[in-house]
Amino acid sequence: MLDLSKYPDLPKEPAAFTCPECGNDIRCEYISLALVSEYPELDDAIDDGSFFEVVCPHCKTVHHYQQGFMYMDKCRRIMIYVCNSETDTKKLMDSIGDNLKAAASQYYIVRIVPDVYSLLEKRNLFRLGMDDRAVEVIKMDIKGNLLTNGKIQNTDTLRIYYEVDKTGRHYLNVTDKAYGIDGCVDVKSEMYYLTELMANRKLNGIRFYDWLEVDEIWAKAKGGIFSNPSE
Repeated sequence: MLDLSKYPDLPKEPAAFTCPECGNDIRCEYISLALVSEYPELDDAIDDGSFFEVVCPHCKTVHHYQQGFMYMDKCRRIMIYVCNSETDTKKLMDSIGDNLKAAASQYYIVRIVPDVYSLLEKRNLFRLGMDDRAVEVIKMDIKGNLLTNGKIQNTDTLRIYYEVDKTGRHYLNVTDKAYGIDGCVDVKSEMYYLTELMANRKLNGIRFYDWLEVDEIWAKAKGGIFSNPSE
């Protein structure tokens, strides 16, 4: 759990929720601007979850409680707003839209993401010098193939996230517990770089598989995740 007194210059916001264990009210503060370039330990705290830990003063239960916050790295010029399930995007843009536009004009990479998992993925992609828009295009096509081939009926529980293992292998983890999908797509470097080019073009009318090469595809879903690109 973070000691907020160590960060007197970082803005904080009050929060309140009911402890699910004892039913008492919990009132706390959270850091609303995680300035990781000045405080790199905040990156570690986000990674291990301690950034979100709140202890109930009544029963001492540790909870993970996430409110919306801004992640900022001045050295890498990254600004990412992390939403939670209660975030109203329209109100958010009304309140911080001008700040995001100003940051973008100063050559910051500016993003709004739905959750912490998306923050970590984009942060890691940017550190690798990769274009997250290209990865989102790949994800979009995976979702479309799963829906078209009847592997899933909706994307409510579908999770797709990009990873690079210690050997430098790039792949997308694809999971959907509701439909029994648990696998990954091993991606050739050509797939990423061609898609990176596509991310800056209008995609209307372009067949995705005309541009990609898939090295290996496997999943527990019958028939794999994709249909044969040549079909």
